[in-house]
Amino acid sequence: MAMIVCAECKQEVSDKAEKCPNCGAPIAKKKSYIKGCGCAILIFLLLGMLGSAAKKGNEHNNNSGTSNVVSNTENIVKPINVTEQKTQKVNKIGETVSVGYWSYCITNKKWTTNCSDNEFLNKKPDYMYLKLDLIIRNDGKDSSNLPPLKLVDSNGNEFDTKHLLGDDKDLTLASVNPSLQKNGTVIFDVPQDRKYRVKLSGGYWSSDYTYVELD
Repeated sequence: MAMIVCAECKQEVSDKAEKCPNCGAPIAKKKSYIKGCGCAILIFLLLGMLGSAAKKGNEHNNNSGTSNVVSNTENIVKPINVTEQKTQKVNKIGETVSVGYWSYCITNKKWTTNCSDNEFLNKKPDYMYLKLDLIIRNDGKDSSNLPPLKLVDSNGNEFDTKHLLGDDKDLTLASVNPSLQKNGTVIFDVPQDRKYRVKLSGGYWSSDYTYVELD
């Protein structure tokens, strides 16, 4: 129980009393009013804090969503632009072609059933012999074996060299010194009813290659 001052006689009375025992004046219930106001203020403060927290949460979610969208957009792989791809040059018979550390010049082509005048090399073909006369030069700084040559048809099928000859000697494993030039004939055993081009290698230690069109 708390004591309060009577507004009329200024005497202390109990806050529970309805009237002042000294002068009979009614006692005003100020405490209840203050308590009610305090509760209302507290409720408004809580509501304000909850609203502010909710607003910040929404802003954070929106910003996170935007960041994720940007991040996902940056991670999208761009489609390849075909026009930006490097086009492989196709050369012609009689042109000198440099690729990797070798230079080539195919000077002539001929279809035949005779592989060579060497009886040990001259065997009946499975299809038909295509003989290509060529000049080849080592442009590297070290001696190197002659690189493999392949024949590619219009369907993309690749055929290995049957023989690589020079003066009727097999040059397949021949080593060529730097700046040295060799004349020879490369022979393929392939069907005659197709269009072909020669795939020229840049060397055993090179991934470069180019083509010479035969038709």
